[in-house]
Amino acid sequence: MDSPELIGYDLPSIRLLHNYDVLLPLLKGIITNNTVSSTEIDAEYQERIISEFKNSKSINEENALNVWLKTYRFEYSELVDKLLLPHKVVKYAIENHSGKVEARFLEKKPFLDMVTYSLLRTNDAYQTREIYLKIKEENADFGLLAEQYSDGVEKSSRGIIGPSPLAKAHPRVASELRAATPGEVRAPINVEGINIILRLETLVSAKLDKAMEQRMATELFDEWINEQVDATISKIWERFSEAPE
Repeated sequence: MDSPELIGYDLPSIRLLHNYDVLLPLLKGIITNNTVSSTEIDAEYQERIISEFKNSKSINEENALNVWLKTYRFEYSELVDKLLLPHKVVKYAIENHSGKVEARFLEKKPFLDMVTYSLLRTNDAYQTREIYLKIKEENADFGLLAEQYSDGVEKSSRGIIGPSPLAKAHPRVASELRAATPGEVRAPINVEGINIILRLETLVSAKLDKAMEQRMATELFDEWINEQVDATISKIWERFSEAPE
């Protein structure tokens, strides 16, 4: 499909938009707006959105709003459409992509779970075992020992890693952390020739609550929009029987 809004544009105009990196975001905005235009937002919620905007701009009376509109060259209806657009996107996304949200969440969950842990690594298995026993049996300070003996970048942070997505950790490390309880020091493991001691500090497991549902649905919607943009841009260049250089 081509974009009706750009049908009247000649090749020089399209090239100008393309060369200044405006064509793609313009198409994305047009397609997004057209897709969600019929989505209804509750009148009371609309008033709250508009009121929050006025408060953010210290617009306390009608004349001040008119001045703002004139300064930024907006019609009132255009301003309202602009303010409502992100809310329409979320509503549309949930209404049309909710069936795929759970699968999307499960796919991305390892990247959404956030972990903070202490890590100490050395090349000497015997030394690592001795350090582990000091921490486990003598209650030695993990951070101080990491600062003194660790061979990795965590040496400068007293062994602390994160918070970061659990999926960023080595799979063996991630498995150990998932099996640990907060504060637990795990027995040394060998990962690709490096001897590692781990202590889980915190693990925040992502949940498919309302906010996460909105996030997943919006991501799915955004991917769908990008597909429509790609198809549209191809049609536009086909219309001129050439592709951009």
